[in-house]
Order: sequence, then C-alpha cells, then structure tokens
Amino acid sequence: MFTLMKNNELSTLLIYQNIDFKWQRLMYFLDK
Repeated sequence: MFTLMKNNELSTLLIYQNIDFKWQRLMYFLDK
C-alpha cells in the first residue's frame, strides 16, 4: 500500500513537471 502511494505520488509529480515544461515552452513561443 505504502509503495503504491509512493509510486502514485511519483507519477503525479512527473505529470505535473511535464505540464510545467510544456507550459514554459508555450510561454516562450508566445513571447517571441
């Protein structure tokens, strides 16, 4: 159970980092 929670947290973190990265790229393109 604890391991599952940890894995879930990790995947959620990765998803948010991915969204953040795409958002930064989008802002960069809009800025040009």
